[in-house]
Order: sequence, then C-alpha cells, then structure tokens
Amino acid sequence: FLFIGMSNEFGEFESGVLAALIGATAAVTLGGVGTLLVVAAIAVYVPKLRDLRTIETPDALQAGHSSAG
Repeated sequence: FLFIGMSNEFGEFESGVLAALIGATAAVTLGGVGTLLVVAAIAVYVPKLRDLRTIETPDALQAGHSSAG
C-alpha cells in the first residue's frame, strides 16, 4: 500500500516539476509520447502480450477449464 501511494504522489510531483520546467502542454505531450514508446517497447519485447485474447482466472486454470476454444 505504501509503494502504491508513494508512486502516485511521486508521479504528481514529477509531472508538476516537468510542467514548471517546460510548460504544461509540452509536459502532457512528452508524457503521451513516453507512454506510446513504452507500449511499443513492450509489444516488441513481450510478443505474447500482443496475441493475448483472454485472461483466465486462477480458478478456471485449477479446474481445467479454458475459455479459449
């Protein structure tokens, strides 16, 4: 709980500092571009995620049921 709470606070702090340094519009644009770069990197380095269609719950896995036909 502490780490999740701190990550939110730290993210707000970082966004505010960046906006103060380069302006709000540039900070939002940079954040969006950064998000797209992270998504692209994950798509390249973890190709199984691109093919993921359903997420099975642990209960379904233990029971031997599969939602993928």
